[in-house]
Amino acid sequence: MKIVMITRLYSPHVGGVEKHTEKLTNLLLDKKISVTIITEKYKPALHKNQKHKNFELIRIDYPKTKFIGILVIWFKLLINIRYFLEADLIHIHDVFIWYLPIRIILFFKPVYTTFHGWEGQYPLSKTTIFQKQIASKLSTGTIAIGDYIGKYYKIIPTLVLYGGVKSDQSSKVSKLRNNIIFLGRLDSDTGLKNFLKFLDNYPLFLKRTIFIGEGKFKHICQEYGEVIGTTNPEPFLKNAKIVVTSGYLSILESFINKAKVYVYADNSLKEDYYSLSPFSKYLNYLNKNTTKKEFDIVSKKSIDGAYSLSKKYTWKSVLDSYLRLWNIS
Repeated sequence: MKIVMITRLYSPHVGGVEKHTEKLTNLLLDKKISVTIITEKYKPALHKNQKHKNFELIRIDYPKTKFIGILVIWFKLLINIRYFLEADLIHIHDVFIWYLPIRIILFFKPVYTTFHGWEGQYPLSKTTIFQKQIASKLSTGTIAIGDYIGKYYKIIPTLVLYGGVKSDQSSKVSKLRNNIIFLGRLDSDTGLKNFLKFLDNYPLFLKRTIFIGEGKFKHICQEYGEVIGTTNPEPFLKNAKIVVTSGYLSILESFINKAKVYVYADNSLKEDYYSLSPFSKYLNYLNKNTTKKEFDIVSKKSIDGAYSLSKKYTWKSVLDSYLRLWNIS
């Protein structure tokens, strides 16, 4: 069995989609399934090609301009069309437009798409909605990361997933944990501004606050706490009492580490993003009325409930969903 996956960014780049595709790839390789990843060469120092055993990683360069960039991507994928011809199936992670010309040429080849999320702009543009709908119609089957995707993009995904966490995560929590972590891009659409306003009101929290992520507000965040940058958050989550975040994967990772989770919803899409999720009752909403006492208090019942729920969302269950989508036993 040979699978080609296309994703804009891949490891060592850090992010939710990158972790999702890497975890899925590793589990497929464990099952002796051959995987080829086609992705962006986001740093000059990265190798264009890496290959070992059943795994091959192909990185492509392209200019970051709106129209020329996609033309270069199409050209580079077309000259590598043999990978698609040899594959039993193709799976695309949120960049179906990259594959569009080959989909027309190889109309007989099974192709699947995972819709990982929205583009950070609300309201959604008609172009964005149209692209998702085209991808859905031209795919053999689709996965949506979250129920809100079907509602806002007006598509009917084959499966809905929320990501995974380590199934062997220890339930023991240090009594000394007291850190407050902001986990996500340091930008306006992740609830960061609201969190910084909250910290302005309660400066005692500053000594406990750690920011994990990169973005245009990095220098501002350095005035509020320690900025780690983009890195694997797991070692920091083990010592976190409270996590302020915005993505499903970071929410689940916080739950499995028994941290209280705060989110911020400033539009109807974000409200549905959280309220339509299966773990919505364990989320806390950060707003202008949140008090110091309310923010810092932790309910053991809620923490234990969130932890128990998160244990059901393993990477093994994510793999099983993909195999079911592909009709592979």
